[in-house]
Formats: sequence, C-alpha cells, structure tokens
Amino acid sequence: MENLIKRAAQDIVKAKRITALTGAGISAESGIPTFRDKGGFWEKYDPTQQIANMTQEEVLKEVLRHDCQYLVITGGEPMLQQSQLVALVQDLKNKGCFLEIETNGTILPDQRLVKLIDHWSVSPKLENSGNSRASREIAECYKFFASSPLCHFKYVVQDSKDFTEIQTTMRTYNLTSSRIILMPQAQDSEALIQRGKWLVELCKTHGFIFSTRLQILLWDNKRGV
Repeated sequence: MENLIKRAAQDIVKAKRITALTGAGISAESGIPTFRDKGGFWEKYDPTQQIANMTQEEVLKEVLRHDCQYLVITGGEPMLQQSQLVALVQDLKNKGCFLEIETNGTILPDQRLVKLIDHWSVSPKLENSGNSRASREIAECYKFFASSPLCHFKYVVQDSKDFTEIQTTMRTYNLTSSRIILMPQAQDSEALIQRGKWLVELCKTHGFIFSTRLQILLWDNKRGV
C-alpha cells in the first residue's frame, strides 16, 4: 500500500493537470448537501442547466482537452453505471491515463473494469450516514476490495463512535491501518480544523493516513470555485 501511495504521489507530481469525473450526491455523510434531498442543490439550481447529455466520444474529447494524466471517476456512485463505463475507461486507458474509481464499495466491480482500473478508492458509509448496515456493508464487496493491492479505504469521521465502528470493520475484514484514510466531517473551515486536530492525533497513534478537506479549508462550502 505504501508503494502504491508513493506511485500515486509521483504520478500527481508529474501530471500537468488532474481531473475528477464527478456527479450527483458527492457524499452525504461528509456533510456536503446531496442533489435531490431537502436542502439539496436542486432547490438552488436548475438541473436542466447543470446536467450535460454527452455521447461517449464527446466525453472522451472533453476529458482529453484538459491534458490530464490522472483521472478520478467518482460520485454519486459510478459503479451503478459500470457496464457503460467500460468502453470509456478503455479509451482513456489507451490514451495513457492513470485511472482511479471512487466508490462506496457496495457493488462488486465488473471484471472488465478490474483489468483496467489502476486504483480503487473505497469510501464506505458509516452508521452516521443514516443508511442501514445491510445496505452500506456488503461482505462480498468488502472482501473483494480488502484483497486487492490496488485499493485503499477512506472514512469520513465525526466522533469517537465512528472510530470504534471503523476498528470493528478492520477486524472483520482484516484491514491494516496503513490502507485506511481518515477524513474529518465538516462543512466549514472552523469545524474542519477543530475536528481535524482531534482526528490527526488518532491517526498518529494508530497508524492511519490523515486527509483534510482542502476545498472546505479554502472555500468553506462554496460551490463552483
């Protein structure tokens, strides 16, 4: 895992630009408003002005226009469209792109994607998300990603209860702390810094990787920056 992180860091340093292909419902548990729920983006923005209908060829052309080498395909949940993603991912791979998929880890990947993806960023939901355990923890999927050397797990943490839940999950699926990234839940920079100071000490003590939320630190919860 450490070598994989070093490789990713080297690729990021070498890349002229990095693009994340994203969509709706980035991550409710991280404190970011969803699109369709009460208080979500669709109450403030017209979806007809926010959604682009594009062919695979148009998407490929748009991505390549940015001259990006490291691409992250992320939420909502990209694995819901995995069968449609295969051809696009193959085209991007043929162009020399390093490809990562960010997923909540509840859908088993298509083997065609498994052969193409360079890295999996698995961000499972915790009890604080309000989702039932049966819907957020699929044992078959957890075991698949736990067995992959091309995978790390990322959890959004708001209190010690979340940390206890993560430790239980680690024991269940034999996960090591060096493969786990912990990120503080926050919607503004003040909360991010306060919770981050607490969380980083846990990471130092238990050997987890700590990640802040740079966009919140710089712009709070402002959209479109």
